[in-house]
Amino acid sequence: MRRLNLAKYRVSVVVIGPEGRTVTKEDDYDVKGSLVAILLAPALQLSGSELRRNGKIADKVEAATDEIALEDAEYVVLQDALDKVRGFGKNDRELVERVLGAETFDANAGA
Repeated sequence: MRRLNLAKYRVSVVVIGPEGRTVTKEDDYDVKGSLVAILLAPALQLSGSELRRNGKIADKVEAATDEIALEDAEYVVLQDALDKVRGFGKNDRELVERVLGAETFDANAGA
């Protein structure tokens, strides 16, 4: 299993401010929302069965709080989606690190 941190983190966002000037502001990065969007991205060209499978994982992510435990098969689906989606940038780096560096653990240890 893999343990994944879903807590929001702070990012710098450039926005158009008053009078058309660009302004940099701090904002929360929506980790859960981003993972759901990645899992269900049209760029993945999912079949019906794949959409159903990814949707179940997306529902699990949405229902979690600040951390989620993913089965190995669920993690592989998320990792595969992350590798297929294009257009990541600086603010997404922490998200990518969290997914690709997710801690492995044995759910049966100590049972």
